[in-house]
Amino acid sequence: MQGPGLEWRRRCRLRWRHMSDLQRRRFTSNTRLGPLLRLARHWLSPADTAVLDELCASWRAGKDRSTALHLKQRGNDSFKARDYLQALSLYTKGLRYVPADSPECALLYANRSAALYQLHRYQDCVEDIERAERLGYPPELQHKTQSRRAACLQRLGGSGGESRESEPPSAASPAPGVGVGEGAGSVRGMREVCVGTALYCWASLLNHSCQPNTTASFQGTRITLRATQPIPAGEQVLHCYGPHWSRQCVGDRRKSLQTQYYFWCECSACVREGGDRSPAPQAQFLCRPCGSVLSLEEGGYRCVHCTQLVPQQSLQQQLQQLRLQMEGAGNMDSTHTDTALAQLQQCQADAQSLLPAQHPLHGEIDDSLARVYATHGDWGAAAQHLQRSLHAVELQYGAGSVELAQQLLKLAQVLFNSRSVCEAESVIDRAVPLLTTHYGADHDTVAELKEMRSCLQSLPGRR
Repeated sequence: MQGPGLEWRRRCRLRWRHMSDLQRRRFTSNTRLGPLLRLARHWLSPADTAVLDELCASWRAGKDRSTALHLKQRGNDSFKARDYLQALSLYTKGLRYVPADSPECALLYANRSAALYQLHRYQDCVEDIERAERLGYPPELQHKTQSRRAACLQRLGGSGGESRESEPPSAASPAPGVGVGEGAGSVRGMREVCVGTALYCWASLLNHSCQPNTTASFQGTRITLRATQPIPAGEQVLHCYGPHWSRQCVGDRRKSLQTQYYFWCECSACVREGGDRSPAPQAQFLCRPCGSVLSLEEGGYRCVHCTQLVPQQSLQQQLQQLRLQMEGAGNMDSTHTDTALAQLQQCQADAQSLLPAQHPLHGEIDDSLARVYATHGDWGAAAQHLQRSLHAVELQYGAGSVELAQQLLKLAQVLFNSRSVCEAESVIDRAVPLLTTHYGADHDTVAELKEMRSCLQSLPGRR
């Protein structure tokens, strides 16, 4: 199928002729796909977008799972033949023919990550793995993607490769992970990244709970379990095998545990939630015409106020598109902060019309906005957005969660940079006990916060 490519190439050639020499050199000097696409998107004018929309209007390609399956198989054949560029192209084409939230989409992303790894595009590989797992890549196959991600992170860390900007806490992996220092400007966040699978004999003796009373951290290959609450004598010491009450609904948790560990979970969280048929905050949507919360029923979501029925797939696609736009803005480099800020503000407006106030994505967008403002050096605006994100994180993960501890760390860094002494000390006092619980008193983040407090106390004018 020829599609609108011919006419679009003609317009691109015309734009190229009108570019300055400096712009051309900047474009041709990029060797990585990600920065190249971000630069092209930055130069895309409203007139270009209008032309592209007009060209594409008559070339809408419908979803076709059989075509996607055929392309996936051809990609597998190319991969086995070690033609990784051809495999990458075929997997990418296959993604066009499947719904954005489908299991087939997750499998294609995972397969494409394998091709990207062989082509040494490690950052792109990690991003595809995260997409696959977010879309429901089968737990019984995740050992493959986890090993691949660990290898990518080792190469990125050892070769001077780029590290991704910090992700919102809700993107943290439910599996045990290691903290990764990241962030924008002078703000360093943390997220949990699953880098591999290991066998710890004594830790394997602990029973599972989706709402455990312990937390695990790693130093090299050593695992340390710490109690997150007082455990009376005779009460079980419980560990989370992966599915956690704050990250998945009870049905998904039980299905995952049944598939991977062969038991039906009857922990306190699952029993408590088992009779609750209302959708989790992550599965709730708003009616765009009237703003009421939609009610899930067979065939889609129905507005209880205006009775409009919206297909579930349509809402999921809108949510997926919103996430992709947010991630795209978050991945822009520091030379495009104005563009990133405008895109994130548009995401925030779209989220407010699509999602109820308690949906976790609102907090993720605020977190991304805080990073952009921090890059600008606008610490006051960064702190305001982090405060809102902090509320969303606490609502989703709980007051004693590691996700809240990591968010408090970022807020402390922003307040420290803005020299907001009293506010910074208050946040530090709250963050230190939480980080100590999850990582231990000798962890780098605890030492960093204590140094911040000492520095603030030594400022002139302090008693």
